[in-house]
Amino acid sequence: MNLKTILDDHKAWLAGDGGCRANLTGEDLTGANLREANLTRAHLTGTDLTGANLTRAHLTGTDLTRANLRGANLTGANLTGTDLTGTDLTGANLRGAHLYGTDLTRANLRGAEGVLVLPISEPRCYRHIAVLRGSEWVIFAGCRWFTVAEARSHWCSDDYRGPASVRETYPAALEWLAKQQQVSEDKK
Repeated sequence: MNLKTILDDHKAWLAGDGGCRANLTGEDLTGANLREANLTRAHLTGTDLTGANLTRAHLTGTDLTRANLRGANLTGANLTGTDLTGTDLTGANLRGAHLYGTDLTRANLRGAEGVLVLPISEPRCYRHIAVLRGSEWVIFAGCRWFTVAEARSHWCSDDYRGPASVRETYPAALEWLAKQQQVSEDKK
């Protein structure tokens, strides 16, 4: 496999200039340097990207289902609309990554930088994941993204009609998130 040729062909395909879509399904790209690579809409299902450098990579609409991104550097990567279902992101750096519309269902985020799983009591099994976007947190819950203000307005309101346990635990979770952000800022 010649990765440079695959990336060049993919670039041509994206430009509508021949080439073909990158299909790296199941490939071993451990430690690969894909800094600023354009893998928009590529097939990377089950690909091993352990420790790969994907800093500022373009991964919009890419299928990374069940990929291994343990310890990968995704700082500033564009993952908008990317499918990360079942992906292992243990210890990955997601600071500044664009994650809007990203499917994080069953993704392992243990120890990942730039993301926090909020301690919410949720009977519907939604995970409430806070993602650091610049200096502001945004929250992914179920299939929606919220700013902290939108989350507070939605779940802490007397009008909220979902599970009472969510409304009861959200204020404490947002306070916990603020403390995590302060700890992060103090480390700088």
